[in-house]
Amino acid sequence: MDPQTLVRKSIGVVALESPPHGERPRPRLYLIGVAHVLFFWHNDILEAYAICGVLLLPFVRAANRTILVAAAVALVLPLVVSLWGVIPPETFLGPRDLLFERFGFSPETRVAIWSTGSLRDIVLLNASSWFGQVDYVLTSGMFFRIYGCFLVGLYIGRNELHKRLFRFAPKLRRIAVLGIAIGLPLNVLYAWTFESESMLSAVIATVAVLPLSAGYICLLAWLWTGSLGTVLVQTFAPVGRMALSNYIGQSAICMLIFRGVGLGLGGTMGPTYYLPLGIAVYLVQLAASRAWLNRFQYGPLEWLWRMLTYGAAIPLRKRAALV
Repeated sequence: MDPQTLVRKSIGVVALESPPHGERPRPRLYLIGVAHVLFFWHNDILEAYAICGVLLLPFVRAANRTILVAAAVALVLPLVVSLWGVIPPETFLGPRDLLFERFGFSPETRVAIWSTGSLRDIVLLNASSWFGQVDYVLTSGMFFRIYGCFLVGLYIGRNELHKRLFRFAPKLRRIAVLGIAIGLPLNVLYAWTFESESMLSAVIATVAVLPLSAGYICLLAWLWTGSLGTVLVQTFAPVGRMALSNYIGQSAICMLIFRGVGLGLGGTMGPTYYLPLGIAVYLVQLAASRAWLNRFQYGPLEWLWRMLTYGAAIPLRKRAALV
């Protein structure tokens, strides 16, 4: 397989599939996010992704300029929301606080439940805490930032810029250097001021995240266009093709490590161990993803997602798909 094809696969660029048997596509990513909230971790992002995906539909036939203007507005809105209090903080915390009081979830008992609680306790706590995630995503303006990135992705996919990475290699390198040089120190400052909830923190949050993200993306894309491109893409493409399975999988693995339904190490392990543990989990997923895709054409949740969306059985094994 040539490097350009590998690059395209690794960044998840695939053609829109026609629904089997003429079925009309139906969105189901939100339901997967709800299950993730209840059984694993309340700070889910799939629900926001599902909603943003639906909100892309009005722009399917829009002009490129319209998409870029809408993206720019969406990316600036978090600053407006934070500075002018368009959505006041703690707007959506009322249901959470009522549920906390109903079930007796104090800060102390929450830590105990996450470390030693039963599955029922964890589900109740996750469902109650979910309102806090909703409050943060909306009142911080994070939702608009996500939507802006979705619009940028729509522009890139529509114009098939991903097919011309080798042509853009010099620009990718310059953007990578500039994005990291600007974004990294700004994000260090953002981390330093995160809990202050000050105007400075709100401004930095708006201008820091995107340059660093663009820098990382362009750095990887530039490396993939180089001499090591084939090796790098063959290494990382499988985990990218199973992004949904690996996202949920990380929560499942960490639940078994930290929660009471597993080893219950959440109350005994300090943050010093989080980074090496996270790297170890990712390395396991790299190997597991490659082994899985050697036999199957989709990740397990990607396969389930397709069947729920199209309402039809889809072959999972590669051999079955070829018959």
